[in-house]
Amino acid sequence: MSRFAVPLLVVFVCGVLPSVGVSADGASANLTIERETLLQYYAPSHPRVVEVTAKIKSGQSLLATTKLRDAEARLLRLVQRRQELTRHFGSKHPKVVENAIQIGAIADELAH
Repeated sequence: MSRFAVPLLVVFVCGVLPSVGVSADGASANLTIERETLLQYYAPSHPRVVEVTAKIKSGQSLLATTKLRDAEARLLRLVQRRQELTRHFGSKHPKVVENAIQIGAIADELAH
């Protein structure tokens, strides 16, 4: 087996896995493994290493954006639910208080 067979195998496997349904975190992990393997054979400035590094950064950015949008959507649903509960039960009902706690938790998550 040549010394180039391993990186090509990793590239092939990593290229196929995301289309099979691996999560975004899994795809990022696969790209990280690919990058580490490539670094065993190539310098960090090699075009293939640079390309994989850029894909990792892009994927992490996309994942962070997706998580932010999901948290914002959950927050919106909770605020709407709180308005419904307040309208039906008043602001002191335990369900409204529980909802306020959930809203606070998501707001803290968005702040960090």
